[in-house]
Amino acid sequence: MPSVSLDPEQSPLLHHASSTEPEQISKSSAATLPPAILPIAYSKTILVCLLVLAVSVPLSNAACFLQPLEPGETDGCRDADGELHKFGSSWRDADCNDCTCDEIGMNCCSSYVTPVDYDTEKCESIFNQEACTYKVVEKDDHSKECPVHSWVG
Repeated sequence: MPSVSLDPEQSPLLHHASSTEPEQISKSSAATLPPAILPIAYSKTILVCLLVLAVSVPLSNAACFLQPLEPGETDGCRDADGELHKFGSSWRDADCNDCTCDEIGMNCCSSYVTPVDYDTEKCESIFNQEACTYKVVEKDDHSKECPVHSWVG
């Protein structure tokens, strides 16, 4: 087993931590981290980034689909109604999907969020096709909105 030196003069971390001069510690720690601390700082940064990613992925689960170009189509993408959309164009279709057209095909994603956590005994969700939004209201009185705790899409 290799021996480990605990001599403050040989270890920058121990030397830094064992210094009896408070001003020297605060000045040097404010300017840079000791080399032994850097891998820990990078690891924590990566961990925080992964945590943010893990939390945000479930919050962004919009329904998307890609419709590849039809063979021989060179002018753009044809939607479900047969309308031609030029390459580089974007539009909202009748089903509230936001779509784009490029040389690969037509890519569409739902433009709205759907309520999933509300009192379903007392309330109901109503979809407004013109605004592409849901509203959650009391079943007995549609003028009263209900609280929604979670949305998806």
